[in-house]
Amino acid sequence: MKDEISLIPGVKLYKQEGRTGLYQVILPYQTVGKPMLRYVSTTWGESFGFFKNNYTIAVFYERDFEKVVQKVLALSKGRMLPHTWETEWKRLDAELTEESRKLVFQDPAKFSLEELKAMYDRLYALDQDMWTVLIFIDAFDAGFDQVEIDKITKEYGFSESEEHTLVTSSIPAFTTAWEMALHDLNRGSISRDTLKRRFFWYGMDYSSFSEVSDEFIGAELAKLHPVAFEDPTEEQKRILTKHNLTQNPLAFFNELTTWRDERKRLNYTGLYGLLKVLREVFKRRGINPLLVNALLPWQVEDLFRGSLTEARLRKQFSEGVFLHITKDCDFVYSFGAEAVEKWDIVSRALSAVSGGELKGTVASKGKARGNVRVVLDPKGPGARAFLKGEILVTSMTRPEFLPLMKIAEAIVTDEGGITSHAAIVSRELKKPCIIGTRTATKVLKDGDLVEVDADRGIVRILKRAGK
Repeated sequence: MKDEISLIPGVKLYKQEGRTGLYQVILPYQTVGKPMLRYVSTTWGESFGFFKNNYTIAVFYERDFEKVVQKVLALSKGRMLPHTWETEWKRLDAELTEESRKLVFQDPAKFSLEELKAMYDRLYALDQDMWTVLIFIDAFDAGFDQVEIDKITKEYGFSESEEHTLVTSSIPAFTTAWEMALHDLNRGSISRDTLKRRFFWYGMDYSSFSEVSDEFIGAELAKLHPVAFEDPTEEQKRILTKHNLTQNPLAFFNELTTWRDERKRLNYTGLYGLLKVLREVFKRRGINPLLVNALLPWQVEDLFRGSLTEARLRKQFSEGVFLHITKDCDFVYSFGAEAVEKWDIVSRALSAVSGGELKGTVASKGKARGNVRVVLDPKGPGARAFLKGEILVTSMTRPEFLPLMKIAEAIVTDEGGITSHAAIVSRELKKPCIIGTRTATKVLKDGDLVEVDADRGIVRILKRAGK
């Protein structure tokens, strides 16, 4: 049966995009359908994705995200996430971390293919269970977190700064925890071995694999900055006392902020183990290990059997792969020219907005002026050309964007909610940040002079580049 692609007219779309390996991004997407029904009685619904050359764009219907959000809020009763979810998440955190950490101290070359397959299967099962618990978080990114936060803020009469303080986690983001540990290493408070054991996964991102070696640590120490994190606990107590409250009405979103960051950490933890095993098998099969980024999870069986070829993976990497998650949560893949043709249908449905002003959600207050630098790939030419004081404009930030965020004058994103990575880190860095503009990366161009008014959530174009 031919897979027909048609989008529902008039229904808002939500886009995610960024530099990712195909294998790395499909892992969470595999849980957005039937698996997540174990926790939430609805799914992300029909959705579409396109991968090519280490870059992925995914498109979803906002209405399906909203259904997930409402189900989660009902289960949490607007206060805290269900205790059973937390219990399961902590179990998976401990088990997945331990399974991956074993590979730090073991040489995978010493194991048989059968032993490597057993390792992979254990890691894969834990990783999928982890994503099944935590995949609901992305549904809030279409701005639904801010909608609920605004309702609560209005009900209790919080100011915007009080609102931001009350949703700020008392646990530093893992990128900040890493830098704090580096400072401890500099002071002699911890050893390099301790740092490696705690942060063995830190060299991971969605498209690359690195060990936390002495060379890696040395490079990180060379660019170390003072840590900006301030524990908000006392300020939160002061705000609650001021409003005659004993409990934080925004506790759910405070907790969501923590879970989001911990999920990234656990994602990289799982990827460390999975990719270390896969890279070893790639080497034995005579396939370039970098092509693990073009692998689909269901092709792992072929890889271990020896029937997967490097030519097949190269085609997937450079010619494109299209994924259609149907209304029935079935996964239908298309390749090459057919993939491009189907993506064109979806791409045309994504409308761009132009004009002299963009609006989004305030993630971190403040004002800034500067020249735009659009960076979609944190390891691409735009990132290498980024200058201190420029305005970082991107689809969404991830931990690998941290060096750019530190030297940016302000941050503007297409995607994300108030508990997103960009929001969390920009508040820690005290940088003006506007999120959820939807079209900033399309409307703004390198060299545009803009004013970022993160008090009001507005980006104004003052002068177009070259004019």
